[in-house]
Amino acid sequence: TKGDLAGAVALQRETLERMRAQNPEAPQTLQTAVGLAEMLQASGEAEQATQLLREAYEAQRRLLGLEHSSTSMTARKLAEVLRSQNDAAAAVALLREALEARRRSLGPEHPHALNVAMNLAGALQDVGEVEEALRLQRETLEVQERVLGPENPNTLATAAVLAEMIQAHGDLPEAIALLRRSVEGQRRVLGAEHPVTLNMVTGLARMLRSQGDHAQAVGMLESCLEAETRTLGPEHPSTLSTALDLAATRHMQGEVKVAKRLLWTTLEVQRRTLGLEHPHTLTTQRLHRCVVASER
Repeated sequence: TKGDLAGAVALQRETLERMRAQNPEAPQTLQTAVGLAEMLQASGEAEQATQLLREAYEAQRRLLGLEHSSTSMTARKLAEVLRSQNDAAAAVALLREALEARRRSLGPEHPHALNVAMNLAGALQDVGEVEEALRLQRETLEVQERVLGPENPNTLATAAVLAEMIQAHGDLPEAIALLRRSVEGQRRVLGAEHPVTLNMVTGLARMLRSQGDHAQAVGMLESCLEAETRTLGPEHPSTLSTALDLAATRHMQGEVKVAKRLLWTTLEVQRRTLGLEHPHTLTTQRLHRCVVASER
């Protein structure tokens, strides 16, 4: 909860202050700073998180070197925060350097190098370098299929991300075909009701909705919502996200009353669990008002 996170942040700050007093640039001190930055990012304090990660990264780079695993991990986390702050260009520069270092130290087909490559592909897409992003993601998938196997969960997750990139590039039929294969693989490997599988199915439903296949999208989303409500609980963020997707699709079908009911139920949960002023609550509130207005 929000209160639990605030308490954890306060405790982590105290721990970091004590460690800095003893040795501000000890590896464990820097790792504690990175942990605090992750907590701050989760609590919406992106600027503080960025500053902490920059300081930790510069120290690790100077003391441990670019090719050290801790330096690489911090670079990836810093790039993630930079992307969330719409500074994808800085993230691209950071990840290019990190990828070169990982490839030098571990080899281009090592899982850690591939993880950095996927992070870089996402950042490249953010800055509009779609062709390079697609090439890098396709290369990563090819390596994983060969090294890990086509039905390894990591391989299937990479394929799902590639499908989203292909959709953004404008080839919806290829994206749907690739994501269908990934969903089928995850069902065999992880099971039909695994959270990763269900998340992938909701992504496929959104693609089908974009293609105009509302009926098939609704069927998938209703099945996902039922499974998530049962396995994760009715107030889990994934459950609420699926309910919103289902509401939007039902609205597109002209099922305004159904959409309105789904949105209101979701809004009540978000107000209770997230608070009245949380961005997700406010977004759902705006959607509900739009649906109500369309009914008049």
